[in-house]
Amino acid sequence: MTRTENPKGAVSASEPPRIGDFPDSRTGGPGWRPAPDSAIVTVPSRCIDKEVAMNRLVALAGASLLLACASQKAEAPKAPQVADVDYGRLTPEQMAVVEAARRNEMAARDDLARAQLRLKEADHETELAQADVPAVEADKKRAEAETKKASESRDPAALDRAQGANQSAAIHEQEAKAHSDYAAKLKQACQAEAAAAQMRLETSSAQVDQAKLRALQSAAVPAAEKYDPSSFDKAVSDSAAKQSQAEAEALQKRQQAVLAERQWEELQRQLRAKNSAMAK
Repeated sequence: MTRTENPKGAVSASEPPRIGDFPDSRTGGPGWRPAPDSAIVTVPSRCIDKEVAMNRLVALAGASLLLACASQKAEAPKAPQVADVDYGRLTPEQMAVVEAARRNEMAARDDLARAQLRLKEADHETELAQADVPAVEADKKRAEAETKKASESRDPAALDRAQGANQSAAIHEQEAKAHSDYAAKLKQACQAEAAAAQMRLETSSAQVDQAKLRALQSAAVPAAEKYDPSSFDKAVSDSAAKQSQAEAEALQKRQQAVLAERQWEELQRQLRAKNSAMAK
């Protein structure tokens, strides 16, 4: 096989290219040749890139599959529902019991919206508590400065001011911690109340479908026979039990938040009284 080069230095297709035909900073350029006793294999970078990309696609597909499986396992079983086509067989008079259940569902939805709004407002209280920290640090530095000045002068009035500044800084620090504790407990209470409101909505939604089935049965609609009434009753019972548990937890969290708020307010009162006494 012959090997020829065109005027621009390209190798013809009559002979396979050799390592020296490809300029490369790692090999030293077109004129470079390996030592006789060395064996160097060069893989084009585009092949490596394709292999890396393929491996990444395979890993991404595997991770997506695992995530999808985990999501399916985490999903709770859906409550039984009455098909719209079956419910549509009822007259408006026969739907009265369902409409009452739907009004309860709408009220539960409104309760959930209000609970979610209170949860967002709790974040604002957390921000206010965090804003107390710089003021506390400033009071502590001021008290340190007053103490140093009084220690140098030994002036009785300066010593009194230093003592008052230290007491005020200590109360302020306690008040800030109490505020932070209250903000955290308020957030927990609002989260628990939102969870309870969600369970209340799920219970009312299950009651709507239960009412639909009972309306079909009362109207003697043949389509009612294909549903299992016990599954509807169980969905309502299970959801109501979860709702009761969630409401009990929310009540406990709210009581803890109220107690924390009272402790914070008491320390606020003490701080105002101390600052007022120092200003005289």
